[in-house]
Amino acid sequence: MLHDVFVSYAREDRQRIEPFVAFMRQRNLNVWFDDRIAAGDRAFDEIATALRDSSFVLLFWSAGAAGSSFVQREVRYADTLGKRIVPIKLDRKGYPGAIALLLADRQAVDARNHFPEREMSTICDRIEPRPSQPAPIIATLNMKGGVGKTTLSANLSAAFHAAFDKNVLMIDLDPQANLSNLLVDPERYEERLACDQAVISCFEPSICTGAPSPTQDLRSVNPIVGAPPEGTQLAFNLRDPLQSKRLDVIIGQFELFKYSLPANFPYLPGCKAYFEHFIGTARSQYDLIVIDAAPSNSFITECAVRAATDIVAPVTADKYALRGLSALKRLIEHAYQLPAHPRLHVLRNAVGPELTDAEQPIVDEYTAQLLDARIPKSEYFAIKNPNAAVRVRDTLSTLAFYRGQTRVKAAVKKACTEILERIERA
Repeated sequence: MLHDVFVSYAREDRQRIEPFVAFMRQRNLNVWFDDRIAAGDRAFDEIATALRDSSFVLLFWSAGAAGSSFVQREVRYADTLGKRIVPIKLDRKGYPGAIALLLADRQAVDARNHFPEREMSTICDRIEPRPSQPAPIIATLNMKGGVGKTTLSANLSAAFHAAFDKNVLMIDLDPQANLSNLLVDPERYEERLACDQAVISCFEPSICTGAPSPTQDLRSVNPIVGAPPEGTQLAFNLRDPLQSKRLDVIIGQFELFKYSLPANFPYLPGCKAYFEHFIGTARSQYDLIVIDAAPSNSFITECAVRAATDIVAPVTADKYALRGLSALKRLIEHAYQLPAHPRLHVLRNAVGPELTDAEQPIVDEYTAQLLDARIPKSEYFAIKNPNAAVRVRDTLSTLAFYRGQTRVKAAVKKACTEILERIERA
């Protein structure tokens, strides 16, 4: 059974928690609250299952919670799963060191002296049931590199999230991992690689599921057994969960190249099935999935194309980008033997304000697939802070959609509007 909210609290605070639970249930939310389980019967495997099946965690913090090993385990496990955690302070007790690090970027609701009805109403408004329809999957891809694929993946995702109120998951399926390096601080990036909270865990069992790390021996594949981790378990959350819906990224890594090694070819069907299982679960957790795919005819690219319901193909006004687009079309229509072809949306990128002769071949050849939106060539699409040694507190602030001028934002938003309209009409 899926839950909207998991309630984490200390036993001695039960009476103080009950009005919060009643308030949420009156708002028709499905709340997991273990008030009927005796303290001695609390098995963590039951708690872990409830946490995995919940989309939101309310953490009621107090002196009792600080002294509860169960509460602290719940917080750590919820963070590992990538759950949205909202702390609610019941007294003045501070967080211990490890918990303080996990909750450093989360603003606590103050419930020390009164029931915070306004804040609870806001929280309930933010909590929505999981989507009933599987989320569309958009792969950004052109077989020619250098056309702005990664930059557009990030900016389109930001626009879907901010302008259209979507829960968005980005998956970095390019072994160069440029999307991840654009969006994730280097220190956090390395931390997640170390515990396999990265894209390789979408293809084979890893540390996340109790297996050895798939990165230890690149010439072998772990036995494909069990279910893959959930998308929220692997995803890095780029936004404050209380302030907005999720905008997440599953970081990429160069170790994906292992699936191109001949020694691993016999295991690829199992890896593909594991990835398809992962994607199927993720589609129930998000409103939209954006895959930044590699511009190569590889196993990873085929997985991206097979998963995609839609492909956004950026193309610059030159013959090489047009050839890359033609090669992509041939792969889709002939090479991969797909059961159903994804919808193709051609997006002109880095163009001038007026239609030029160089764009005309794109217009002539892809009239039906061409989006009206044209992404302008602009300095705002350049990375604002390319120095990896300098930590950027809010990496999203470097994206053109957030820092660009009105013309840039309008073009990105128009492209998103057209893509969503086409998806809805299909």
